[in-house]
Amino acid sequence: MGALMRAHDWTQSPLGPPAQWPDSLKMALSILLNSRFPMVIFWGPEFTVLYNDAWRPILGAGGKHPKALGSPGIEVWPEVWDILGAQLDGVLKGGEATWSEDLLLPLERYGYLEEAYFTYSYSPIKAADGRVGGAFTAVFETTERVLSERRMQILRELAARTAESKSVKEACRTFAEVLGENNPEIPFALLYLVDDDGQGVSLAASAGLQRSNYHPAGHLALDGNDGWSIARAVRNGEPIVLDDLHLRVAALPAGIWPEPTRQAIVLPVAKSGQHAGVTGVLIGGINPRRELDVRYRRFFDLVAAQMATAVANSRAYEEERRRSEALAEIDRAKTAFFSNASHEFRTPLTLMLGPLEDALVRHPTAATIVSERRDLEIMHRNGLRLLKLVNTLLDFSRIEAGRVRALYEPIDLAVYTAEVASNFRSAMSRAGLRFTIDCPPLSGPVYVDRDMWEKIVLNLVSNAFKYTFNGEVAVVLRPAGPSVQLVVRDTGVGIPESELPRLFERFYRVEGQEGRTMEGTGIGLALVQELVRLHGGTVWAQSVLGSGTTFTVMIPMGTAHLPRERIGGEPTMAQTGGQAEAFVEEALRSLPGGVAHEGAIEKELISPHRVAAAVERATVLVADDNADMLEYVRRLLAARYDVQAVADGQAALDAARARRPDLILTDVMMPRLDGFGLLQAIRRDGALRDVPVVLLSARAGEEAKVEGLEAGADDYLLKPFSARELIARVEANLQLARLRRETSESERRYRQTQAELAHISRVISLGELTASIAHEVQQPLAAVDNGALACRKWLDRATPDLDEARGCLELIVKANNRASEVIRRIRTLAKKAEIEKVTLDVNDVINEVIALLEGELTSHLVSLHLELAPTLPTIMADRVHLQQVVMNLVMNGIEAMQSVTDRPRQLMIQSGQQETQQVHVSVTDCGVGISTENAGRLFEPFFTTKSSGMGMGLSICRSIIEAHGGRLWVTPNAPFGATFEFTLPVNADQAA
Repeated sequence: MGALMRAHDWTQSPLGPPAQWPDSLKMALSILLNSRFPMVIFWGPEFTVLYNDAWRPILGAGGKHPKALGSPGIEVWPEVWDILGAQLDGVLKGGEATWSEDLLLPLERYGYLEEAYFTYSYSPIKAADGRVGGAFTAVFETTERVLSERRMQILRELAARTAESKSVKEACRTFAEVLGENNPEIPFALLYLVDDDGQGVSLAASAGLQRSNYHPAGHLALDGNDGWSIARAVRNGEPIVLDDLHLRVAALPAGIWPEPTRQAIVLPVAKSGQHAGVTGVLIGGINPRRELDVRYRRFFDLVAAQMATAVANSRAYEEERRRSEALAEIDRAKTAFFSNASHEFRTPLTLMLGPLEDALVRHPTAATIVSERRDLEIMHRNGLRLLKLVNTLLDFSRIEAGRVRALYEPIDLAVYTAEVASNFRSAMSRAGLRFTIDCPPLSGPVYVDRDMWEKIVLNLVSNAFKYTFNGEVAVVLRPAGPSVQLVVRDTGVGIPESELPRLFERFYRVEGQEGRTMEGTGIGLALVQELVRLHGGTVWAQSVLGSGTTFTVMIPMGTAHLPRERIGGEPTMAQTGGQAEAFVEEALRSLPGGVAHEGAIEKELISPHRVAAAVERATVLVADDNADMLEYVRRLLAARYDVQAVADGQAALDAARARRPDLILTDVMMPRLDGFGLLQAIRRDGALRDVPVVLLSARAGEEAKVEGLEAGADDYLLKPFSARELIARVEANLQLARLRRETSESERRYRQTQAELAHISRVISLGELTASIAHEVQQPLAAVDNGALACRKWLDRATPDLDEARGCLELIVKANNRASEVIRRIRTLAKKAEIEKVTLDVNDVINEVIALLEGELTSHLVSLHLELAPTLPTIMADRVHLQQVVMNLVMNGIEAMQSVTDRPRQLMIQSGQQETQQVHVSVTDCGVGISTENAGRLFEPFFTTKSSGMGMGLSICRSIIEAHGGRLWVTPNAPFGATFEFTLPVNADQAA
C-alpha cells in the first residue's frame, strides 16, 4: 500500500501533494502503514480513504480495491454510508471517539449484499491547532464468530428441546418450533419422513412458511418429479443444492431479510437402526446474504444429524413405550388372573372353614362324633393352610406389581413384636425347643405398618421353627443407633454359605435342606425382604451349616425416610392380628402327631341372649348369588336376627323398598345388580340412605376395602370369614346405626368420621382404584376383630359411653382404610444403532469440530491446545456421529470452566495411537472437576450434575462409541478438571 500511495496521483485529490499534508496526517499514516492490524483513515470533509495492507481484504473481491485509495468514503461504501457517514460526522464535529461492537453492516463485496459484522472505533486525528482533520479507525471483522455463535445456539437448542420428545411427531414439531420464523441461518425448513412402505414421503414439520405463498405438499411420491429433488436425495443419499429455487416455486421467505430466498439445500436424514438408508429429508433455505461455504455446509450437516438423532430416539422411545404397555397389559392380565383365582378360592374356603369351625365349637366333646371330629380338625387345618398359601401368593403378586401402600403408625414395637412372636410359644414347647423373646421397652414408638410387621415376624419365626430340631429359637428387638434391630436366631440345621446370596430370591429353596416339612412356596423370605424395603430397611442372614442361622432386620426410626402421605394414626398398644393362627397351625401340623393347640378352634361364639339384650330382633337383608353361601349366612344369623335372603342385588333393592331392613349384608359380585350398584341405589333412596350396608366379598386387598368404603359402605368383610367375625361385624354395625339414630351428637361425629374417610380414600386411591385391578390379596383383619370385640364389651355395659363408641368405630374404619398405589416409572434409552461407516482420519474430524466451535472458545475465553499425532491410521466411522461425540466432549469442557476465575481456562485435545489396533483421543479441561462418585454414574441415562438438562449427552456419546466398537471413559483430575477419553479400532484393511 505504501508503493501504491507513492505511485498515486494526488494532485487531483482533495488532499493535494503529500508534501502539503499536515504533520498529524503524516504521523497517523506512518502508524497505519507500519501496522499489521486492519486500519483505515478517513480524512477531510470528503472523508478521503487511506488504508493499509491488512485492511485491504475487508474491501472484498468485487473491484473496490485499489479504486478505494484516495476516494471519498461515500463512493467506497455507498451501501452503508448512512451508518458510517453519520458516525464520522460526529467524530469530526464533536471530536470524540466512537465504539461499535459486532455491528451489522450489509456490504457489497462479492457480487451480492452480504451479512457482515465488525468491531471498530473512530478516533479523531487532531491538527496542531486543535481542529479535527479526520478519523483514525482500527477495525476487526467478527462475522465468522457471530455466525458461529448463532449456529451453535440453534444446535444446542435443537439438542436440548428434541431430547425431551416422547414421539416422532412431537420431535418434528419441536424441531420446527426451534427453527421458527425469521431465522437468518435457515429462513425456512421442510422435514419429510419416508413412509413405512418406502414409496413416498410425508410432511412431518415446516418452519418459516406460514406467511409465504408456498404451501408444501403433505405427501409426495418418490417415483415422480417432486420439484425439490427429494426422490434423488433419498435414492442417492447425498445432499443436493438447488440454485434455481425461484424457478421451481413461488417467492419464499428469507428470514430477517427483505429479499426472497433463492437457494436451498436438500439433505437426506440418515436412518438409525439395523438397516442403512434414509429416514427422511430436510430441506433448508439458504441465507440470501451468505454464501454456502464450508462452515455453513457443516452447520446444515449437523442440523440434519441432530434431526436424525431426534427421530431415532423418539422412535426408540415409542417402541419401548409400546413394549412397556404390552408388559403392563401382561401384568394386568396376571393380576386379573390372581384376582379371579382369589375370588374362586375364597368363596369355597368360606363355605369349608365356616361350617367346620362352627361344628368344632358347637360339639367340642360329644363322644358320638370323636372320630368325625378328628377328620373335621384335619379339614380345618388344611383349609387354613390353603388360605395361607393363597394369601402369601397374592401378597407377593401385589408387591411385585407395585400396588402395595403401607400405612405407617407409631406403635410400641417392643410390645407388639413380643405379642406376635408369643403365638409360637405353644408350638415351640411341644417341639421341645427353648423359646426366648427379649424385647425390652424402646425409647419411643416406631412407625411401621402393623400388618406388614406382623408378617415379617411370623415368617421369620416360622422359618426358624421349621429348620430347628434341638436347642433354641430367640427373638430379640434392640435399638441400634438411629434404627431398631430385630434378630431372629436359631440353633437349627443352618444354610450352606454358597446358598446365602440367593436366600431372598423369589421361589428359591435350598435343595436337600433338612426341615420339619418340605412344603412351602419358596417366597416367604422374598416377601419379608420386600416388606422390609417398604419400611426403608434392610434384612440379611448369617449362618453356619449345622449350627444355626440368624436373620437380622434393620429399619430406621422416625419418619424422615417414609412417604409423608402414608403416615397416620396415634401411638397405640398393639394387638396381635388374625394372621398368626394359620402360621401356628402349619407349625403344629409339622410335629409328629401334631394337632391344633387347645383353644385354637374352641373360641366362644357370641351368646344369642346377649345379642338380644342389645338388639331387639333386628332385620338383616342378605344378598348373595351363591346358594350355599346364602344359606350358610342365613343360618348363622337366623338365631339372632330376622333374616331375609335374596339371590341378587336387584332383588335386594326391591325387598328393601318393600320392607326397610336394619342392615343390608350383600355380596359384591352378583348378576343383574352387583353390590356396588345396590349400594349406590340405597344411598340415593331417601328412605333407605341411612341403612348400614356391609359388603361381603372375596375381592382381597386393602384397595378393595377402600373402594367399598369410598363408595359409601359401612363395612367390608372379606371371604373367607369365621362365624364369630361375621356376627361381630353385624352386631357392631347395627349398634352403631342405633347409636346414630338415638343421639344427634353421635350422628355428627359419625358423619365427620365418614367425611374424613372419604377424603383419605380419595387421596390414597387417586387414579389407581379401578375394577380391573381391585381383586387383591386379603389383609389381616386384626384391628377389625379388636374393634368388634371392643364394641361387644361396650354393648355389655349398663351405661355405655358415646366417646368410647366412636373410638370403636374409628378403629374398625381405620383397619379398612388401606389402599395401594401403582408406582412405576419407565426410563428408557435409545437402542444402540448400526451405522453406515466410511474411512476417516480422526484428526480431520477434530479439526472440523474446532473450526465450528472457534467462536464458542473465543467467547468463553478458553485457550485451546492441540497435540494431534502427525500421522494416524484411519478408522471406519460415521463422520457426523463422531463429530457429535467430539463436539459434546469439547462443549462439556467449556461449560465445566465457565465458573473458573482463579486460573486460565485451558482445554487440551490429544490424539494418538494406542498399541497397534486402537486410535486414542482425549479431551482435558481445568474446570470444576468430577467427584469419584459422580464419575461412576456420569454415563448413565438421565444422570446429570448440571442444574438443567436431561442428562442424555454423555450416554448417547458412549452409545455411539460402543456402536463403533470402541470405549469411552472419564478420569477425574485432582484437584480440578477431568479427562474424557475414547478409543476406536483401526481400519482393518490398513491394519492388515
